[in-house]
Amino acid sequence: METIKNYLESMFMTLPNTAEVNRAKMELGQMMEDKYNELISEGKSENEAIGIVISEFGNLDELAEDLGLRAVMSDYSDKNVRVLGMDEIEAFIEDCTRASKMVAIAVFLFIASCAFPAAFSSINVMETISIVMLFVCIAAGVGILIFRGAEMKKWEFLSQGGVGIDYATTQTLTSRRDAKIGTKASFLAIGIALCILSVIPPIFLEDFHMGVMEDMGGALFLIVVAIGVALIIISSGVTAAFDKLLSLNEDGTVGATYTKKGKEKTYSNAKFNKIMSCYWPTVSCIYLAVSFVTFDWHITWIIWPIAGIVNKLIATMID
Repeated sequence: METIKNYLESMFMTLPNTAEVNRAKMELGQMMEDKYNELISEGKSENEAIGIVISEFGNLDELAEDLGLRAVMSDYSDKNVRVLGMDEIEAFIEDCTRASKMVAIAVFLFIASCAFPAAFSSINVMETISIVMLFVCIAAGVGILIFRGAEMKKWEFLSQGGVGIDYATTQTLTSRRDAKIGTKASFLAIGIALCILSVIPPIFLEDFHMGVMEDMGGALFLIVVAIGVALIIISSGVTAAFDKLLSLNEDGTVGATYTKKGKEKTYSNAKFNKIMSCYWPTVSCIYLAVSFVTFDWHITWIIWPIAGIVNKLIATMID
């Protein structure tokens, strides 16, 4: 029956996700299942039953009139969905995973670059070298991001519509994504823990009352934060490729009926929708920046409820 279900999904993949189409798919699926069970009860083998069912019900053009899909199929006859093959899918997952690591390395370099001036601010002879190292790290980070953007450019077509994945591939990708949830949570937990514990080196080294040691405390603070943020970025990339692939069947295809993904808040204004997609990441950056600069963690948490209220007001006004 799984083979028949896969075939049924592929038959309806290029049709719109409407109640009418879903009703027709369920009706045809029931007809195929009933015929399959009937053939099995008559003594047919599984392969024979599948072959007969597909040959009898496998042509949607012939069944369109009975299923009430003639008008829908006529409207969508010129809208073809390109189904990604496993080679392309594996290549995208590999590139996407590598890209997230590259972003993590770039962000690490941006944050850690300030550790050089912080570590050697009390040593005049090292001051020039530390400034040079700061700009070297920043330049390296920018170069990595540029390379990452060029490498991922070939996958821009995935965001332009007209691309999907079949039912069997969806099940495989869902299982693989679910298997990585633990890894994602581990990276995230360690990253957050490091960001919180980063205050320990400067507090500990401050007791030595030596300029160099105090400077090293500040440098270690930045390095630990850089590692923590990098791990948080990597955690978001663990399942990013799978989420992207599983979201391909959500818009304009019946594939949405077997793709499960949380719905995000959207706004009627497309440009504003893109801007608001950066809202919570921006709030996170502001929270971390204010917290690490002031060290008032017992107060800075108030940023989150304020941000939530602002977000709700914006959603109310725009919608």
